[in-house]
Amino acid sequence: MEWYVQLSSKKECSLTATKGRTIDLANEYRLRTVQCLVNSDYTKSSIYTIETFVLYVNGETAVDADVGIWVIVGTIMRLAMRMGYHRDGSNYGLTPPQGEMRRRVWATIRQMDIMCSFQLALPSMVRDSDCDNPLPRNIFDDEFRQDSKSLPPSRPSSEPTPIAYMIAQAEITFEFGSIVDKMGSVSKAVTYDEVLKHDAHLRELKNNSPPHLRIRPMEECKHDPATLLMQRYQLDILWHKTMVVLHRKYIGHTRQSSRYAHSRRSCVDSSMELLRLQAKILEESQPGGRLRPLAGMINCMPKADYLLGAVVVCLDLNSDSITRTMASPPPEFDPEFWTTLERADMLRALEHSLSLWKADMDTSMEAFKAAKILSIMLEKLRHTKAAPSEQQTSNREGPLQGPTTAEMFAQFDEQKPEHSAAMTLGMLSGGLTPNTAAFLNSLGPSPGGGRYGTVDMNMTDPSSTGMTPNYGMDMSNPFANLGNNAASPFAMFNNMGNDGMLDNSVNLDWVSPSLMHMVTTSD
Repeated sequence: MEWYVQLSSKKECSLTATKGRTIDLANEYRLRTVQCLVNSDYTKSSIYTIETFVLYVNGETAVDADVGIWVIVGTIMRLAMRMGYHRDGSNYGLTPPQGEMRRRVWATIRQMDIMCSFQLALPSMVRDSDCDNPLPRNIFDDEFRQDSKSLPPSRPSSEPTPIAYMIAQAEITFEFGSIVDKMGSVSKAVTYDEVLKHDAHLRELKNNSPPHLRIRPMEECKHDPATLLMQRYQLDILWHKTMVVLHRKYIGHTRQSSRYAHSRRSCVDSSMELLRLQAKILEESQPGGRLRPLAGMINCMPKADYLLGAVVVCLDLNSDSITRTMASPPPEFDPEFWTTLERADMLRALEHSLSLWKADMDTSMEAFKAAKILSIMLEKLRHTKAAPSEQQTSNREGPLQGPTTAEMFAQFDEQKPEHSAAMTLGMLSGGLTPNTAAFLNSLGPSPGGGRYGTVDMNMTDPSSTGMTPNYGMDMSNPFANLGNNAASPFAMFNNMGNDGMLDNSVNLDWVSPSLMHMVTTSD
């Protein structure tokens, strides 16, 4: 009893000491992680280099898509392949425990590569034909040790283990990556038979998923922890997103041939499910909800999947309305493909999704864009046509009251955290030389007497982030003076602007009437 009281007292003291300092501690943790990578010369790829990189990326809390994180993930993938993580370790003399741990690390970083690349609409770094490392075994961590001569056989997928979620997620993610590669190929068109094969494989994965990771009514989950509930939701979101990406191309073909009706229904049904999951997760993360303990993590999760579902539903409803008004619609067009109740349900789901995006407009640029897009699309679906001049002024005076896009960017620049992926790239850019230590030492002694020149490794200067050498920038806005400075971590990108994003000359104007006309009328 005395031991329990002492332990509780220490825990209470620890919580009190860190109260109000969690953000600062997280920033310092990410900073020290990067400093360890630079000091060890990560380009030499020593032991635990990849694992340390994974720790850093998981510590980033970017709400919106971040090009810096994508670049870092690309670095991780290349270093991992140089170290042979993509190959089956059993063929190269590695011990069974080493091979198992490398399988886990490879499954983790390859999922990061696929998801980060898709979020930025860019190809992933690795193809299926580039690797043969199998998925990890479904076993408990205490079933093997570092000096084990063999591993126990993999348990059935129905048996819950700490690694079961990673395996189930990796299976869907790898299939998702294969689908994205084929659907986005510019050299070879995907046949509809291939689409149906992927569809069958996805449904097989869903049917064979572990029972404890399947979505079920909340009334049946009274004793399930919040982490398990969130795992179920994340797997369901991933599966439905994959179905949408797979069938999206063939939605419009249904109006010319009933052969593609399966794609239209599958794609729209999965899109509707994404909107329901968006509403359900946010509802359960409110005070009193089952996911309330994970509210912080939920707020940092990427939300672009919900916009994907909303746009697909909008496009289908809009195309359906256009086809109905044609003087001579296609022969196989079915005006009753969706019932009146189904159409009403779609509109209600879109309205609710719009309200959820509006709630995050002040904290997320993606939410701001999504709310604008959905507002314009819904207005078109309601057949409310305003004059062009009225549409341009309605952005400030209409139903969506809020700052302009330029004001939002300025606001986010002011709110940028002390530590970001872009700053990390600045610090890691020195590691692209054969010897990072020599590079840092060549900078000369620092003003504070440190070893690493102008890189503040000890964070003695409160005005310095410690993340980059002193490039003569105003660190209150670290992106303000990057320009074409050769020392900038983004100097390799000719189309990078001052905010670290694509320059306006190549960036899509999400709220321009011409773009929205293209989005809302195309299949």
